[in-house]
Amino acid sequence: MGGALTLWVGSMHPEVLGLVCINPATQPQPPEVIEMLEDFLEQGMSLIPGIGSDIADPDVRETAYEGTPINPLLSLMAGLEDLAPRYSSMTMPLLLLNSPQDHVVDPAQADFLAAGFAGPVERVALERSYHVATMDYDKDLVFERSVAFGLRVAGR
Repeated sequence: MGGALTLWVGSMHPEVLGLVCINPATQPQPPEVIEMLEDFLEQGMSLIPGIGSDIADPDVRETAYEGTPINPLLSLMAGLEDLAPRYSSMTMPLLLLNSPQDHVVDPAQADFLAAGFAGPVERVALERSYHVATMDYDKDLVFERSVAFGLRVAGR
């Protein structure tokens, strides 16, 4: 959700100097996925199993909820429907870090964003990490590349 929120801010504020996204959800979901979640709600389910701790490093545990609330998930999906068409008008630089072994967000979503984004895209593959890359094996690489990118786009 953090990447989607970052992209939304960038879409609403073109004066932003640059964006950093790490394993972002970027793509609208197929109607059958949305229908399935809506069916769960109609059946009285409000949560689906949680997605926390998608981390390759066995010594690291993420503090996360045990379940994912369906209503906010549907809200995220609806937001992506509105957001995705805006990528083609976003011209600020984008640092896009993604984990090919992400088990939460399909890594192809990074390709979708990179293909549709109007501004320059700098891609970094986080080969040793899963979804929670900021806590995983590549956390130092995430930090170093993010700081360097921020300094560069800020002109420092």
